[in-house]
Amino acid sequence: MHPGLANGLISGATWVNDIFMPEFRKPKQWCNYMLTHFGGSLSVGNIINRSTPWSVEDFHALYIACWIFFPVEKGSYMITLNDQQRANVKVGYNKLGLRKTSHLHGHGRSAGKGWAFLKGYTELLVQMEGGGKHSAEIDAHLFLKCEGHPAVSLGHALSYFEKLRKGHGAVANAALQNLARQQAALGLGTGPDLGLTERAAENYSKPYQELLKSMSLSGDTVTVQDAVVEMYNQCRQVTAPVNPTLQQAVAAAGLMAPMAESGLGGLDNDDVAKMIEQVLLPFAKAAAGTVGGQVKLAKVLNALVAAEPDLKTVAGHLKADAQRTGKSRSVRYFQEVVVSPHALDSAIDAAYQMLRV
Repeated sequence: MHPGLANGLISGATWVNDIFMPEFRKPKQWCNYMLTHFGGSLSVGNIINRSTPWSVEDFHALYIACWIFFPVEKGSYMITLNDQQRANVKVGYNKLGLRKTSHLHGHGRSAGKGWAFLKGYTELLVQMEGGGKHSAEIDAHLFLKCEGHPAVSLGHALSYFEKLRKGHGAVANAALQNLARQQAALGLGTGPDLGLTERAAENYSKPYQELLKSMSLSGDTVTVQDAVVEMYNQCRQVTAPVNPTLQQAVAAAGLMAPMAESGLGGLDNDDVAKMIEQVLLPFAKAAAGTVGGQVKLAKVLNALVAAEPDLKTVAGHLKADAQRTGKSRSVRYFQEVVVSPHALDSAIDAAYQMLRV
């Protein structure tokens, strides 16, 4: 938990009542919740390391652990699981009701019963991603996303149309969004430092989606790693003089040896981030006006430049993933938060120590 959030809870800041439900407005409530659900060891292993019994409240607790680790106004979390943990979680997952979803591989369940954490959010979407028949190609993760409305509701329909129009769903809590947006303006002295992020989602923004579309990549499960391979291949098609050349930029970023050893598609997260920040974005900016009548290539380069803010955010997540997951290479779709149980345990313990007043 960010110290600013903890201090606000301790001092009874006015924004606390604006963003949290009544059950999460006092430090003692948080501490009691953590002890009840994560045990004296303050570990999510208290949940994911047991095969039974499972309840909907277990999924609530896992989401709250993720939020303590990386608080977001609206976003998605993916908890890494080993094979046994996946089997354990699947027991609880199978007890949840089916829920229609457009996220990732599209097989969702609802943990919305009794869900009361962030104001304005009444649904918790749960999905099993990786290691199964629908997504065997990736490592096992538990996907959790806080939603404003159940799937079959007028509110959800209106939010979905908002997403189609603007690239993101309707706002569920304006006060929470405002606090998250203030974080970007802290240098101007705006708002408290709470460590909140406005967006950490796996569903693509409009600019990033346009970039994928320009490269003929479709679907909701295009990984960043696969997208970067195609961005690089498109940049290789530039024949006009660009200084530095693509190969010179690769060499300057120190990526020649890793690419020779593992191939572009096998780069570690840190190197994929370097490819985005130090090679592809600068090269696309320099090359965008040089491709003449190559309409498709020009569209890709322009889309790459337009998606720069999102790509830089994705690169930041890639670099942080090693610390969050303990792995040098992990799956990433867009700006979702990928985290290991061990990292969640550390965050829970730190939050408990800060709030135990």
